[in-house]
Amino acid sequence: MSIPVSEWYDSIGSYTFPSVFVRLTKEQIEGFLNQEVKTMKFLKERFAYVIKHLPGACFVHADICAPNDSSVFTQLNGSVRKAEDAIALLQESYKVKHALAEGTTDRIVFHPYRRMDRYREFRLFIHGGELQAVSQRYLTRYLARMQGREEELWYLAAYLTDDIRDFLPETNVVIDVYLTTSKKLMIIDLNKWGGDTDPLLYGSWEVQEEKQGKVLLTQKPTSISGDVSVSF
Repeated sequence: MSIPVSEWYDSIGSYTFPSVFVRLTKEQIEGFLNQEVKTMKFLKERFAYVIKHLPGACFVHADICAPNDSSVFTQLNGSVRKAEDAIALLQESYKVKHALAEGTTDRIVFHPYRRMDRYREFRLFIHGGELQAVSQRYLTRYLARMQGREEELWYLAAYLTDDIRDFLPETNVVIDVYLTTSKKLMIIDLNKWGGDTDPLLYGSWEVQEEKQGKVLLTQKPTSISGDVSVSF
């Protein structure tokens, strides 16, 4: 489960995207959920102002979740340039509307859009304030270019952990990061240790000695050639 960006941005925002928060009152949230004309006009003006003052296209999401369950998100590839598109994207997202309705967030967040290769995303497992392991984020691809670079990636992850340890909202936390082409780790998201957060290649939420200090990557697929006889 994601930790709201507003809970950690003030402390470690320099390690992620520059972000702008639009906070909504209870009345505005109700107006948004019910698509009241007055509220929608207000949000359109607010969103337009924010988008105008950010460079290029924007990525928009709720403080605690991205609207990637919206068809508009897919159509735009997450890239927003107009307030109308931002509203349509959020309106079609069940995750965003549910979070607002349940009171788990009252903020909409904007930051500059950046095209990213999902296979450069990794997850850092931090327990007791110490980095335990690093896992590949998306497990459907064998990352040939990362083979032999595990030590380098671990160094970057440990360096980041040391930098932000004193400012983390919790001592047990899972951080999604992006490895930039300039070999820096950029924070994407902070998640709760356990619960709904996927442990990926870490396997379970028990601290495991055999995986401590390791970068966990999807193994190379086994290929079989020649005549193979299989019997049951």
